[in-house]
Amino acid sequence: MAGTLTILSMVFSSGITSAILQVVVCKLADLAFEKIGRSDEISGKLQQLARGLQKIDSLVEDLENKQTNSNACEELIEDFKNALLDAEDLLDKIDLEKPNFRDIDPSRLKSDDKRELSRLLKRVDGLVKEMEGYFLSEINRQRKPPQSLDVNPRTSSLVDELSVFGRGNEKQEMVEMLLAERRENVSVIPIVGMGGTGKTTLAQLVYNNEAVVREFELRMWVCFSSLDTDLVPVTKSIYESATKEVLELSNLDAVQVALQEKMRMKKFLLVLDGMWNENSAFWEVLKLPFKFAAPGSNIVVTTRSKIVSSIVSTGRHYHLHTFSGGSGHETCWEIIKQSLGGNLDGHEDLQNVGLEIAKKCKGLPLAAKAIGRALRLKLEKEWDHILNCELWDFPEDYMRQIYPVLKVSYDHLPAYLKRCFAYCSIFPHSFEFEEDDLIQLWAAEGFIQPQKTRSVEGIGREYFDFLLSGSLFQVSSNAAGGRKYEMHDFNHDLARLVSTNLCFRLEDSMSTFLPTSRNVRHSSLLCQDIKPSTLEQFHRYNKLRTFILLPRDPTSLSEVPHDFFSKLPCLRVLNLSRSQITELPESIGKLMHLRYLNLNDTLIRRLPKSLADICRLEILKLKNCSKLHELPKNLKKLSKLRHLVFDRPNQISSWPKNLGKLTLLETLPEFRVGKDKGCKIEELKNMTCLRGSLSIKNLEKVADVAEAKCAILHNKQYLESLGLHWNNGTRDATVAQAVLEGLKPHDRLKRLQVAGYLGSNFPDWIGQSSFCKLESIRLEKCQLCTVLPSLGQLPVLKELVIEKMDALTDVDRQFCGLAGSFPSLETLTFCDMPELRIWSGINETDMPLLTELCIDSCQNLVALPSLHHLTSLETLDINGCPQLLSIPGEGLPRSLQHLSISDSDILKERCNGSNGADWDKIRWIPEIVIDGDEIPMHGRGN
Repeated sequence: MAGTLTILSMVFSSGITSAILQVVVCKLADLAFEKIGRSDEISGKLQQLARGLQKIDSLVEDLENKQTNSNACEELIEDFKNALLDAEDLLDKIDLEKPNFRDIDPSRLKSDDKRELSRLLKRVDGLVKEMEGYFLSEINRQRKPPQSLDVNPRTSSLVDELSVFGRGNEKQEMVEMLLAERRENVSVIPIVGMGGTGKTTLAQLVYNNEAVVREFELRMWVCFSSLDTDLVPVTKSIYESATKEVLELSNLDAVQVALQEKMRMKKFLLVLDGMWNENSAFWEVLKLPFKFAAPGSNIVVTTRSKIVSSIVSTGRHYHLHTFSGGSGHETCWEIIKQSLGGNLDGHEDLQNVGLEIAKKCKGLPLAAKAIGRALRLKLEKEWDHILNCELWDFPEDYMRQIYPVLKVSYDHLPAYLKRCFAYCSIFPHSFEFEEDDLIQLWAAEGFIQPQKTRSVEGIGREYFDFLLSGSLFQVSSNAAGGRKYEMHDFNHDLARLVSTNLCFRLEDSMSTFLPTSRNVRHSSLLCQDIKPSTLEQFHRYNKLRTFILLPRDPTSLSEVPHDFFSKLPCLRVLNLSRSQITELPESIGKLMHLRYLNLNDTLIRRLPKSLADICRLEILKLKNCSKLHELPKNLKKLSKLRHLVFDRPNQISSWPKNLGKLTLLETLPEFRVGKDKGCKIEELKNMTCLRGSLSIKNLEKVADVAEAKCAILHNKQYLESLGLHWNNGTRDATVAQAVLEGLKPHDRLKRLQVAGYLGSNFPDWIGQSSFCKLESIRLEKCQLCTVLPSLGQLPVLKELVIEKMDALTDVDRQFCGLAGSFPSLETLTFCDMPELRIWSGINETDMPLLTELCIDSCQNLVALPSLHHLTSLETLDINGCPQLLSIPGEGLPRSLQHLSISDSDILKERCNGSNGADWDKIRWIPEIVIDGDEIPMHGRGN
């Protein structure tokens, strides 16, 4: 582990540890100064604690700036970090026990909390004295200047093309982009990707391409430092690269004017290599001298930051990815062989081992070069050792070449994001995660800095986007069903590096490895075969905040020992998903710090009553819990609950009362209306934070419009999807219509479903053009409805489904409303309407974007409206319409690609073969399927 120790020293000297600590200091300062109240005793102690922690933090920063990296200093830093985290736990405990902290009575504060606070103050005072003494000894001690690591070396335009592999296609694409005809004077093309992918190398290849050299009168190459924020030296560098002259000016105006004159009416290529500055104002000023250049000029910017890319780009981006697949491994092997500098012909054994080692590069050219240099110094027998060891344990010279380069991306993160990134080391390599899941974990851990007017998840999404834009996260190419993300293996190892002694994961392949430090806070368990003895290994880490099961397949864990939770009292995140557990011990109620509980994909049958005692619980996940049939009756006590996630509401037989007390709730998939107090629809009144989707069931139990209005749905501004459901009950159409009138939602809703509605007409609000974001409407089982609402003026409606309307006999022009109706509609479905006879009233300006039309199980339908003007229609399905007499007289639109007719005997006869009366209207359609049999194009005639 010698290499690891060296890297840890390098990480320490770069200020990474201090960055994590600063986040905790800020949080402690907030707790100490915002909630101290009128208690002089508590106030004084908390202020003293905050001052001590901040003083140590300043000493840490001074030591790191001096690049002190002795073991003694690292131990001091580790002690300080643990003191901070312990202080955070203590203040969290005090804040929990005394929610009305401003009026705290010191005599009522628990004696053990007082003692713990006093011990912590004494511990911090000791650290202050110890660190001050160490700091003075460092100042007085004569020592050599620290060896600096140039993690962002300067580059030039020169390149050895013979040493570059696997970028031929990328080079050609970039050259074509540079030589393409364009109207603008100057185009900017960013090359963006994670560190080590070869962005600089690609820019060098393009810069020296013969066609590019001939095309541009001036070529300039400027390498950015990661700290470049001064316009004068950057502009001077561009000038000097263009003229090969030293510019003595130091005034920005003079320098820019001089550069502008050199650029005037010249066609140039400028490469800005390694740009990090994300200040748009910096770029706006920097590019001013280029506005009088000749048309066709280009600027190429290489960057890891997608924010930089979006700022500088004039429309095109070039994303450079790691090498992928089998060819990627082979390319990395070619790079390794080139770095070895020798011919391996005749060494088949080394060839095979080397190709396997190349797979460890995960497609990253920088890693291949570093591994090649490391192997060059090794004897052949040592290659097997490198093949079988983890990247973490690679030789020191390898690690010093790659990790400092990758760490530059980390160094550019704000302190609060460094903590979020480091936390991701608890995930396994190649782990695919969803954005919302990770943000909820960050929120539960307290990593997201709150802002009074914004939701925690909204701020978290900004955090996530920042890490994604910096190429520390990437979109997964393998995820099926929904957008997922992952970390490149080297970024993941970097996260593991910077989270040493803070996070760990236990895997089957690492079953003998456990951290020596008992102060770790975040853990994950990836083993398949989990026994009670496996869980007992975590008891030694009694300050754990995170315990997550992350197996690739469901685990064998079937029960949680009764004392497991009492041994881990500081847990904030508990994830037991994909286990075989059927119940949880009541001792879970003692987890006073718990914010996040995930029981997805378990066999849990009931939730313990004590769950309601966890008053800090914010997130409860119960998806795919097929054995769960009831929720705790006292769920209302979880006043901090923000997300109640489940996906099998119909199997829940016992619905808790007084859910309206959960006023912070953001996720509630379903609400069931009852007639008893605590179950009525008015429980939704104060749930103004609800987001995403909400389905309201049993609306037949709402007595009148006044009761319906108590839900105040129009005030649920964050809801995107709303389902309104009636079951079999009173068939009083007047009451039903009044209730639906009173359930009008806010006008930024995106999706609406109305099912089982018992009125004969719909209220006026359905279909109002003010619903400017409504994309989908489903009207189902509205069995007494005789008139469809006028929906044609909804400006962005894309999907419309009308299903099981037993009383509807015709659809006319009222359905569309004014001319030019349904301007955005893409799919339209009429299904299971037995009494519908005629559909009419569509004119030439309606439904211009309709691509799919489905008419299903309309047994009495005899006529369709004119469809020939639907010039975007591609698919027409007609099923179960035995009375439909013909294809509309004007025929079908020429855009149609697929026609399916089934269980519609009259229409089938008219469309079947050359003798059919409607055959000439359809024979040109590329795909025709009648009763399941496709009619081939061959033999259809002209």
